[in-house]
Amino acid sequence: MEQPLPTLRYGDLALTSTRPADGAGGRVQVVRRRPGGTWERIIDRPEPPTA
Repeated sequence: MEQPLPTLRYGDLALTSTRPADGAGGRVQVVRRRPGGTWERIIDRPEPPTA
């Protein structure tokens, strides 16, 4: 189980993240609050561009 880091919120957007148990990189997602109050994932575990 990965421990969550503090959630960053800006209006109806939020960024959540965890530090992975294997120590490799990080896990993040961006969510948006919908009019009914539920949250919708808009970016899930983005991958950085590779060169």
